[in-house]
Amino acid sequence: MDIDYIREFIHLAKKLNFAQTAEEMFITQSSLSRHIIKIELELGVDLLYRSPHRVILTESGKQALTHFEQIINTYEKMLYELEISFSGLNGSIKIGMLYYAIDIYYAPMLNHYKKHHPDIKLRLFSYQPSSVIRGLIDKTIEVGLLFKGNYEQYENVEFHTISQEKTVLMYSEDNLKLKGKSSIRVNDLRDEIFVFVEDFSWMNPQVLSCLKSKNFIPQNTVTTEQVDTLPLDIMETNGVSIVNAHLASGLPKKGICYMEIEDFDLILDICLVTLKDMSNSFVNDYIEHTKKYLQLNPYKFTNCRE
Repeated sequence: MDIDYIREFIHLAKKLNFAQTAEEMFITQSSLSRHIIKIELELGVDLLYRSPHRVILTESGKQALTHFEQIINTYEKMLYELEISFSGLNGSIKIGMLYYAIDIYYAPMLNHYKKHHPDIKLRLFSYQPSSVIRGLIDKTIEVGLLFKGNYEQYENVEFHTISQEKTVLMYSEDNLKLKGKSSIRVNDLRDEIFVFVEDFSWMNPQVLSCLKSKNFIPQNTVTTEQVDTLPLDIMETNGVSIVNAHLASGLPKKGICYMEIEDFDLILDICLVTLKDMSNSFVNDYIEHTKKYLQLNPYKFTNCRE
């Protein structure tokens, strides 16, 4: 039986909603349904009662859920103990990294942690923001860095605030209206094209809400799929984007400017995220260590104009 199918069933058994479970597990609803049917065929029992309006666990489904949770816990514990026993280390942590934050946050934080904990193996995985939660759910990683946003649908995910970061304006050096300005205010942006990153669905509502509080709603907007393509789209549209400040150091600077908006006061919480039932005690120590490090070494943004 596929271990990933078991994880999907556990998630579905708690949500009792195929569409929501498929979305949160980052698979299609048809794939989820097919995987559950395979489990039922292998066990020879119906685990779910399905109707057009609801999903209910059968008695066999309730029994299977209990046993499957035990199987997953035992499986994860076995993998962890085998890894440690053959490595000669005291423990390990699987960390999900936002690739564009590696130089600003991960490199100094991880170097500092390894200096104080040389007996802990750090296993690193690179992610886009939208994939960090998936990595936690499927146990590829145990902790990842995200900016706090609208993730209420993930009930088993816990956010540990470790620092804060301001937001800044990103714009093309060819933007004649903004070029040469020593300061920028929200009112200066009323005729601009705003570029939003689809992968920043956690952040976009916060940006729009803050702009609305300044009596401003962008009328001309475009979207770009990921943060990688943001500089190119800004230069092509001659638009602007409000982004977290560390992108000024993490993305290409050629042709792009970054400046604080004087009367725009959106501050983002930087968080390490884990599952609430995460059992690796070394992760808790890593979170506390990282929080203390950033208190002493906060990221400092400097306006960047061509």
